[in-house]
Formats: sequence, structure tokens, C-alpha cells
Amino acid sequence: MLTRHSLSLTLSNINLVFKVLVYALIIIVIGSALVVTIVSPILEALGETINVADYIDHFVEDFLRGDNAVFDRIINTVDSFTATHPDDVLKVAILGVLIFFVAKLLIALIVCPVAFILNSKMATNFQEGFFHSVMVIGWKGVLMGLVYTLISYPIDLGIVALAFFLGKWMVQGIGIFGMLFALSLGLVLITLRMSVMGQLVPTLINENIKFNLQFKRGFKLGIKLMSKTFPAILTLNLVAFGIISVTLIPTFLIIPTVMVPIILVGYTAIHLIAYYQYNQKEYYIDEIVVKNATF
Repeated sequence: MLTRHSLSLTLSNINLVFKVLVYALIIIVIGSALVVTIVSPILEALGETINVADYIDHFVEDFLRGDNAVFDRIINTVDSFTATHPDDVLKVAILGVLIFFVAKLLIALIVCPVAFILNSKMATNFQEGFFHSVMVIGWKGVLMGLVYTLISYPIDLGIVALAFFLGKWMVQGIGIFGMLFALSLGLVLITLRMSVMGQLVPTLINENIKFNLQFKRGFKLGIKLMSKTFPAILTLNLVAFGIISVTLIPTFLIIPTVMVPIILVGYTAIHLIAYYQYNQKEYYIDEIVVKNATF
């Protein structure tokens, strides 16, 4: 019921998905410009070492042939380049970490207004305006976005680092299966973190108490509901990861970009519905009032 209702709530709020898409496009355009600025020098330096275009072509050919040694060659190339251009690699790493933080913060800042709109739709079957929601949430939304980012950022960064180094180590032994295992582990850990922190925003939206009390209650409730929200979020993440992986190159990033607001709205819907069901509150789904929807 949780997954089905969250999907219905997401699809019935396409206008909200579109507004988040516009916001995401602005972030992506700015972020892409920064990434190009950062990556260009290291690509130029890399081009002095190898022919990047030919290297990619050979990688694709070897990968499609099932040659596991291709991963060993990539690791050796990266290690060799890092050893000969440590300053460039360090610069890219630091700026990449900063961009990751800013991107997470910008996304976190929009979660509260999105949750407010979905919450209004669930409670009254009326959709609030986006800018009105931003004004109503006010400083609490900004504070929640900042605190959420400060807590989740080092956790996510640690998970990414773990998956990277684990994959780098395992790929030398079992090839692509090592990389898939590291990606799967990273996805599960990210989902776990999302589940634990998922009730922070629903609590902020629905309970008129002090911020610190909302924060504590949100964490406790997130842990309590984790057994129910984790499977739903993992399903969402797996589907999204699969679609993005398959369409990344063929659609020139178009489909992955569209997936960003769908994931954000869907993720928010899962936690709001879990909150309503836990507190045995009635809510609207597709013009129908859901009663007594409990875990």
C-alpha cells in the first residue's frame, strides 16, 4: 500500500514534478558549467598521457567482449595519472566534494516546500502554490535543509568513498561483479540513511512544536518506521538507478534529468504517507479518502 499510494500521489502531482524539474535544470546548468571548468584542465593533462577518445573506444569494445582485464587497465591508468599529476587530482577532488555539498544543500532546501504541497494535497485535496509554500515554511525549511545536509553529507560522502575503494579492490579479483557488488552495497547504505532521516520533514510540516523537539521526534520516528519505508525507498532507488543507467548516454542526459524531480517527489510522498499511516490519519489519494490505513 505504501509504494502504491506514493506512486499515485506522485503521478497526481505532475505540476509539482514540473516545477521541481525547472529548479533542477537551473541547478544542473550551473553545476555543469562548474564541472566543465574544473574537469577541463585535468582532461587536458590526461590527453597528454593517453588518447582519451581511443581509450574510451577500446574500453567499450573490451567490456562488451567480457574482458575483465579492462578494469585492471583503468585502475593502473588512474593510479599512474594520480602519481604524475597529484596537484590536478587533488584540486578536482576538493572542488568535486564542494560541488557535491552545494548540490545536496540546494536539493534539501526544496524538500520542505515540496512536502508542504504534498501534505496539503493529502490533508485537504487542495494543492498549494509553490512560492506560497516557500513563504509559509520560512526559516524552518531553510534550517531543516541546512541541518539535514550537514548530517547526511558526510554520511553519503563516506558511503561513496567506501563503494569506490571497495569496488576498486574487488574488481581486480572478480571483474564486473566486484563493481556491481560495490554499487549495490552503496545503494543499500544510501537507502538506509534515507529511511532513518525520512521522517524529519513530515514531522516539521505536521507538528507545531520547537525545532529541536521536531528534529528528535523525526529521527526516532524514522528509525521506528524504517522496516516499512526501507523496502519502498529501495524499490524507488533501484528503478531510478536502472532507468538512469540505461538512458544516460542514449538520451543525452534528458531522461536522467527528468528522473530527478520524480525521485524527489516520490521519496517525499513515501515518508508523508508513512507518517499519516503511523498516526492513523485520513488522507486523499486520487480524490479518494483513505481511512484507517495503518501499518
